[in-house]
Amino acid sequence: MSLKPPKDLRERLAAAATQHGYDSPGALFETLLRRGLAPHEQPGDPPALDARLTAVAARRGYASRDELVEHLVEQGLRPLESAADTGEVAARLKGLGYIE
Repeated sequence: MSLKPPKDLRERLAAAATQHGYDSPGALFETLLRRGLAPHEQPGDPPALDARLTAVAARRGYASRDELVEHLVEQGLRPLESAADTGEVAARLKGLGYIE
């Protein structure tokens, strides 16, 4: 795949990939793109991921394919990162004796 994650999101991708058991940050990146694109795809969209991103970006009014990629990755990372926060909160509450 010729796509690369936006530079400012690479650290977040690496952390989320490690925490959630993905083979690599690249595998997580591709998964987030495919999941994010799924609701916007239409019959006749090209099979290659690069081409599908370009088609969806044009159809949805994004300024560029890169803008769509950044949006999909950020949108996909939010629940993964909040899941980590939930675990930390539970550990703190357990340590304080509020939960067992």
